[in-house]
Amino acid sequence: MSVLPDFTLPELQFVRLFQNCIKAVRIWLVATSGFALFSCDNYRPAEPPVIQYVKIANVHRDTVVAIPNEKSAVTARIAFTETLSDTAIVRISPDTAFSQHGSVFLLPITNPTLMYISGLSGDSLFLQYQPYKRPISGNLTIEIEFQK
Repeated sequence: MSVLPDFTLPELQFVRLFQNCIKAVRIWLVATSGFALFSCDNYRPAEPPVIQYVKIANVHRDTVVAIPNEKSAVTARIAFTETLSDTAIVRISPDTAFSQHGSVFLLPITNPTLMYISGLSGDSLFLQYQPYKRPISGNLTIEIEFQK
């Protein structure tokens, strides 16, 4: 007496087809996981971001600051932390004449957004701060994150 139920021929064919599909899936999983391990052979962790903080020491005076672009990044993200009492202008450019493509910001910024400068070349980024009205008070720190 058999413990297994009696299968008809179409049912047996379906069971064999199902077993073959399971085997194929197992082979595929082993092959893809081996490929994934092989492709991660040259993995290296990402470099930490290069972030420069520029604090304007005297918000009453015009200031020009050179910021080193040590890793020759092509994009810079700009963020401001400021508590200025009145209007000021900040120019950021890859040249000292501030003639190449760069950015001009009018402070204070009421709704700060992420601001990017792309297409950087050279080993420095230049920042020019000018108070628009005097007297002006408060603090200004500019965060520049260089990105490849």
